[in-house]
Amino acid sequence: MNSGFKGYNPYVNMLFFISVIVYGMLIRHPVYLALSLLGAFVYYLRLKGKAGIKTFLCFILPMFLFVVLINSFSNHYGVTALFTLPSGNKFTFESLMTATATSLIVVIVMLWFFCYNEVVTADKFMHVFGKILPVGALVISMALRFIPMYRKQFSDTHNAQKCFGEPAGKDGYINRIRNFVRVSAATVSHALENAIQTADSMKARGYGLKGRTSYSRFRWTSRDTVIICLLILLNGAVIFGVTRDCAYCIYNPYVVINPSADFGTTFFIEDLNMTLNPFSPTGIISMTAYFFLCFMPVIIDVKEDIRWNRSRSKI
Repeated sequence: MNSGFKGYNPYVNMLFFISVIVYGMLIRHPVYLALSLLGAFVYYLRLKGKAGIKTFLCFILPMFLFVVLINSFSNHYGVTALFTLPSGNKFTFESLMTATATSLIVVIVMLWFFCYNEVVTADKFMHVFGKILPVGALVISMALRFIPMYRKQFSDTHNAQKCFGEPAGKDGYINRIRNFVRVSAATVSHALENAIQTADSMKARGYGLKGRTSYSRFRWTSRDTVIICLLILLNGAVIFGVTRDCAYCIYNPYVVINPSADFGTTFFIEDLNMTLNPFSPTGIISMTAYFFLCFMPVIIDVKEDIRWNRSRSKI
């Protein structure tokens, strides 16, 4: 079975995720946000399947709505009042748009980091940064795997105590708290001991010493060269468009999307004080490049699936 985008060199994976995460945090244009959100969501579903849908519906979507509500009702800038709150403050269209954009940024970055955790494993991270920053790379790698590893350790410790006849914490809040503290103490002790053992083991192996050689199972191939060149080309097109104000968008005091232009038709929604200027040719090229950048892993995976199915059909 093929591995798709996950099977590419770690440098390719790292460059892709750095690009989409940085753009996701910095660009607030609604079209760019929509492309990034759709790309991250589709790729996350491909990586996680039904579990990804459950995570999105039970965690990401409620968090998105919560952030939108909190930001919209707590910020009152803008001039287009939609209605008046009981406190006397006005609920404005501009605050709603700002809250939606901010929430989308949070969701987009979170989804891309979820995909990053599935694609860039600890050995890939060490392959990229191990020679440059050996100590820092080791610490970051341990930190990234800290939560999933110790969640499993907490569950194992809890189940082990239940097997030995310890109280399961079902007889009131006091027993639940006592059981939680007992399991947490055991988990923390295991974490500290594991950190010391890892540090001693890496020191004994000469990790980080000058001239030390290390084995890596990752090899640079011609397909990595093609994809890295494509990534650089797409990033260049996106950055060129952004520097030419193609991602221009403001939400206060009025909503203005795209810079003003001497061509095309400018749409003005008077009731919302919203101005939508036409997309420039440079902007269209930049957004097209951003689309292919965000959907690159999905396109590669689908292509590999088609090739794999064709190969199986010939057997």
